[in-house]
Amino acid sequence: MKKLCSALLIMLFIFPAFSQEREHRDRKGQRERVQQRRTHFKNLNAEQIATLQTKKMAIALDLDENQKRELLKLNTRLASERKEKAETLKAKREKGEKLTEEERYKMANERLDKQYETLQEMKKILNEEQYEKWKKRHGKRNFVRKKQNHHRKRQRN
Repeated sequence: MKKLCSALLIMLFIFPAFSQEREHRDRKGQRERVQQRRTHFKNLNAEQIATLQTKKMAIALDLDENQKRELLKLNTRLASERKEKAETLKAKREKGEKLTEEERYKMANERLDKQYETLQEMKKILNEEQYEKWKKRHGKRNFVRKKQNHHRKRQRN
């Protein structure tokens, strides 16, 4: 009986340790894959990024040629704006400048305005069924990003 109890106690403490280690390894591998993807996209220009995004959306939403063409224009414009903004912020960071609270507010406000504008343009390009499908996929992606950013902030502190 004593041997059985001691064996159970050992299992209770050892198996969770292995489980946590495996989970940590899995998250680390996922983090590396995401980082590789980001690095890959940094090397692409705005047109290349827009083309890839458009093709992914065409597959997911079953777009016709006219919709693909309109979406490519929109994605190209958005990708070039994002690239410009990223370069501006990177230059500021390299100079050692930090954003003021007013600049952060202005950027957040501009980002929300841009999101609303994109939403309206997507409504014009897509039909009702496609729009609902896009909105559902788009919302999940943003939720995951927010969740990941929250964990990054917690890890820094």
